[in-house]
Amino acid sequence: MQRRNWEQFLLDKLSIGLSVACTIHCITMPFLVILLPSFWVLDQLNDHSVHEAIAWIAVPTSAVAAYLGYRYHQDQLVPILTGIGAVALLVAAFFGHDAFGGFGEKIATVFAGSILAYAHWRNYSASREISLDLSRRHEARAHRKAAPIASALS
Repeated sequence: MQRRNWEQFLLDKLSIGLSVACTIHCITMPFLVILLPSFWVLDQLNDHSVHEAIAWIAVPTSAVAAYLGYRYHQDQLVPILTGIGAVALLVAAFFGHDAFGGFGEKIATVFAGSILAYAHWRNYSASREISLDLSRRHEARAHRKAAPIASALS
């Protein structure tokens, strides 16, 4: 992995983690609120404002990671998927509760998060593939340079 690209790898992993955390939140919170209704904190975490807060973190993180990765690998599907996922996440977070209801908002958020997670996985994979290819070429070049020196010494 090249030094100049570690930020993008970190952001992709962070964004995938946020998508997974959001999915877990959307699936488990309704059950926890039902099972433990006396916990006021759980009810607050189930509020749709949590989705808005996650969107404020996930969308910029996703945009930066997609930009850094695209500059590196030029896979046009990454920014397209990131854009679709980001718009879907913003719609779900800010308008989903009113437009789709509580359950519909959760489904829309999970769907949008899945698109973003796939975009980040694709971004990470494409960048990693290029980094590995560059590393292999560098090793092959070093081996070719070392071979004449080794044969001259023997």
